[in-house]
Amino acid sequence: MLQSIGVVLFLVFLEISLSMDNAIVLALLVQPLDQQNRQRALCYGMWGAFLFRIIAVFSLGFLFTFWWLKLIAAGYLIYLCASHFMGGTEDEQTPQKIVRSFWKTILAVELTDIAFSADSIFAGVAACDNVMLVILGGILGIIFMRFVAFEATKILDKFPWLGHVAYGLIGLIGFKLFIFR
Repeated sequence: MLQSIGVVLFLVFLEISLSMDNAIVLALLVQPLDQQNRQRALCYGMWGAFLFRIIAVFSLGFLFTFWWLKLIAAGYLIYLCASHFMGGTEDEQTPQKIVRSFWKTILAVELTDIAFSADSIFAGVAACDNVMLVILGGILGIIFMRFVAFEATKILDKFPWLGHVAYGLIGLIGFKLFIFR
């Protein structure tokens, strides 16, 4: 029992360590929304992340043997970066456009979770052969990450230039994933 608790705490730490960049990206994705919708988007995204992680852990051997899944994830991350730098100005972000984009934001959060979760899933499965402990550690790590993501939106509100840096990093991560698939 004590060993299982130690394994779960290790897996939570592992998830948090590998997910700090994810938290910043999620903060960027929900930043255009108002405070209440930011919380809702992160909450919906959390439930989707739970579901995906559980499915992925159970089907890990099958799911990530396809090189094209990494290619899709890389393409999505590069698309996020490119659309940020080639998109319109912030002045074009009207409240009506932001309200209409809530469900698109949820979709972006879910796709980003999928694209970024491969490292956490691989590391968790490599660290422990007990599937239920890997899932529990991953779920607790996701919950923590969502709190960090919401706080990161406040930092991005104060220092908007950090968003450009983060999107540049997203592009680099996508490029790396594309090259080293």
